[in-house]
Amino acid sequence: MKQFICYLPTLLLLVAYSCKKNMVTPPKTVNVYVAGDGDGDGPILWKNDTVQAFDNNNNRGDANSVYVAGNNVYVAGDINSSGYATSSATLWDDGVLNDNYGGNSINNSQYAYGVSVYGSGYDVYELIVGYINYTQLNAVVLYKNHIFWKTVSNMSYCNSLFVSGSDVYITGYSNIGNKNAPSLWKNGMVQTLPDQGNGGMASAVYVSGNDVYVAGDVYTSGGYSVATIWKNGVAQTLDNRSSYPYATLSAIYISGNDVYVAGTEYINSLLENAVPTVWKNGVAQSLPTNGAYTAWTNSIAVSGNDVYVAGVEDTTFSNHVAVLWKNGVATTLPNGAQAASVFVTNN
Repeated sequence: MKQFICYLPTLLLLVAYSCKKNMVTPPKTVNVYVAGDGDGDGPILWKNDTVQAFDNNNNRGDANSVYVAGNNVYVAGDINSSGYATSSATLWDDGVLNDNYGGNSINNSQYAYGVSVYGSGYDVYELIVGYINYTQLNAVVLYKNHIFWKTVSNMSYCNSLFVSGSDVYITGYSNIGNKNAPSLWKNGMVQTLPDQGNGGMASAVYVSGNDVYVAGDVYTSGGYSVATIWKNGVAQTLDNRSSYPYATLSAIYISGNDVYVAGTEYINSLLENAVPTVWKNGVAQSLPTNGAYTAWTNSIAVSGNDVYVAGVEDTTFSNHVAVLWKNGVATTLPNGAQAASVFVTNN
């Protein structure tokens, strides 16, 4: 009996090890969310290429940014009034219209747009820009948890939002002298990024550890746009393989030690027949366009070994089609005119 008692724990350990060894870990469920515009000129959200129910008062407007935090799917955009006389910044939560900020709430703006949304812990941040008219910027504001938080000062235009811990980063440009300088806003302080003396645009920001990456463009004296990444304020020019030296960047994503950026290369002075492109660690890869008249990228996300890019193909001069590329393979999204933002989650 004593021998049995001595051997029993060993036997149980062997059985447990054998069971554990033979267990198969179920694959994670990957969900891909894309926000954009429908072919009926209204905001739209896709989940795994399927159109989601979306609350919209009058079917006019845009869905510009999507972020998934836990069980919440946030979409920032805008809703246009009848006749497009005004536009109100809007936030949807799980497809339900949560916030609808009229122009009067954004410094009496005639048009206001939710350009970016970001979830961090229990907080949700909304970046909103307002205009007196379509060309005159009136205000840039941040909302936190659906309440006005602060005005983004000393920035002439803003387009992207990233939150890391207690730090809030916003990209865009600042008007300095006679040029628009690519700029990064952090907690109220503005950093002007180095350019070639002719200005530029900071389009997206991503923070990884202690490193801050910004993607955008700088302009040359000849009027060209040069695709550029800034890492902690130091500029790196990306290769443009076209004989016409014009390329722009729209989004950036860091995965481990790899830096992915999405952008567009242009091949003639009319800025037509554009080639959607992904750069991984500085090496460019063109995305297929299925014979489209022109195409461009808007957003990028990486999950494991998979790279997702959201964008647009123009099959003709005026016919826009929403596209999602996964590892370089294009999928046309149903009922879509533009894919503006992509977010990938294992939830």
